[in-house]
Order: sequence, then C-alpha cells, then structure tokens
Amino acid sequence: MGEPLLPIIAEISIAAPVERVWDVLVGESTVPQWLGAMDYKPQVGTTFFMQQDPDKKARRDTEGSTWCDVLVLQKPLRFEFSWYLPGTPETMVHINLFAEGTNRSFVRLMHDGWDDFEREAIEDFYEQLARGWAEDVLPRLKRLAESS
Repeated sequence: MGEPLLPIIAEISIAAPVERVWDVLVGESTVPQWLGAMDYKPQVGTTFFMQQDPDKKARRDTEGSTWCDVLVLQKPLRFEFSWYLPGTPETMVHINLFAEGTNRSFVRLMHDGWDDFEREAIEDFYEQLARGWAEDVLPRLKRLAESS
C-alpha cells in the first residue's frame, strides 16, 4: 500500500454574508441544487443520497448512489456529513464558513478519511472527486449564494 491519500481541500470566496451562504449551504431546497443530493433534510441523523445516474435520479432510485449522513449542523459556521458506498469505509466532508467582512464569505471544504482505502484502487476516483468539489460543486454554491 503506497502513500496514504491526503484530505481533499477545496476553497472558494463568495460575495455574500456568511448567514446567506449558510442558508444556501444547508437549505432543504438549495442543497439539491448545489450538491445534487436526493432526500436531504437539514437535520442531524438524516441520510441523503448522491445519485450520478440521471435516469435513476429522475426515478429517485438510490441503487449505486453514494450515501451521506448529516453529522453536524453548527449554524452558521460548520456543516459535516459522511460520504460512503454501503459496505465501504466512510469518508467525511467538513464544510466551514468564515466571514470576510460583512458581505463576503470564505468556504473551506475538506473531504478526508481515505486511510482505509488502497491508494491504487481509488486514486482516479479521488482525483475526479477533488476536481468535482473545486470546479463544479463549490462554484454552484457560489452562484446560488450570490444570486439572491
């Protein structure tokens, strides 16, 4: 087993107050828009799903989806959830908000827990996920938070 995979880190600055970013970050109607989640509820203990197959997603079919459990909702600074496929080790997503003045926020996402995986087995997936957080997911959060 080679070197362990480091946590994925993605960051973005958003031109909106931290309270507004928080509402978009954890809102029941907004999480599906920026994260693409199904069955999300802003309650600790809720399990929601990340379905990549558009046909299955349209049918609300969770087969083959990533499972996520809401673990922390610390308004307005911290949102954490697990990220796993059934039968595999859980990884963790930690999202922290920082106020940068009154109308600007900084978002830091860390996705960790890769120690229980063999690097060679998941390295391509890990790199794809790192790009997805930085180039797709956080920019969608930014657009939503800045648009209202």
